[in-house]
Amino acid sequence: WFWVGFGVFILMLMPQVLFDLKHGFIMSKAILRHLSQNTYSRQNLFQTFFNTFSATYFNQKILTALILIISFLVLLKKRIQSIIEELEKRKILGNVYFIAMFKADLVDDEMCILLKKLGVKALNFGFESGSQKILSYLKKDKLRVDQIKNAIRICKKHNMKVFGSLMFGSPGETIDDMQETLNLINFMKKEKVDGVWAFITSPFPGTELWKYGLEKGLINNNFDFDYSSHYNTQKPIFLEKGISLEKFNSIYDKALSELRSFSRDTWKNRIKRAVIDPMGFIKKVYNLIFIYSNFSLRLKHLLGR
Repeated sequence: WFWVGFGVFILMLMPQVLFDLKHGFIMSKAILRHLSQNTYSRQNLFQTFFNTFSATYFNQKILTALILIISFLVLLKKRIQSIIEELEKRKILGNVYFIAMFKADLVDDEMCILLKKLGVKALNFGFESGSQKILSYLKKDKLRVDQIKNAIRICKKHNMKVFGSLMFGSPGETIDDMQETLNLINFMKKEKVDGVWAFITSPFPGTELWKYGLEKGLINNNFDFDYSSHYNTQKPIFLEKGISLEKFNSIYDKALSELRSFSRDTWKNRIKRAVIDPMGFIKKVYNLIFIYSNFSLRLKHLLGR
């Protein structure tokens, strides 16, 4: 009877599932359309953005705010000011809020004041590593560990939420390098960073890591992309030969354990979100079982593939 009830529940959700998929596809196209503008014309740069998203905002009568994830990687302060002016002109400033992908080296007090005025509630960073050696390799010498720490301090001073990601198992990474990343996690914990995710360094076609993997014979054109999973603890592609898998996983597990302690979420809040957004709850359960747990990789390992 449990499975019958569960099946009925899923069928009842199908219209919402289809709507979400369609809506997600439309929004993805809209975001790509906006970000693909290769001109500095104010008309093209900003009108495309506002014309694309204004209708969505006003049509979602149930929502009190609209979360738009946009990239500010190439935006200067004067451009952000232009967006603020446009929002004011359209009388929607203060009625929408943003979660922005950002670069730690761009953060200063003036930038945070501008972003808060725009409606940015949280910044998401690619921290990547606490080791300057690995950070220089991944970021091509464009970011320093002290800039990461400074960005976190400034954001928290302005009461902005801070999220980010770290990578373990990068080319040339030693145990000492991983320990430096663990030290950075401890710093983040003391500064009350809101959430950080730790991933396994993975290669994707066209990237520098992919080229490196081909040159070193670590991957080939028949590469099994299950092993490009960010949760591939079974066979990290770039793990240094002198580091055992057991040692690597013990450090990675320690990092995950520390990062889980960042969450100030409660079971009461989780149950509340599940009731409000059952589709989101089902997606999280699916990810937990099949994605984050390396289900396909563990199965292949079990079958000896």
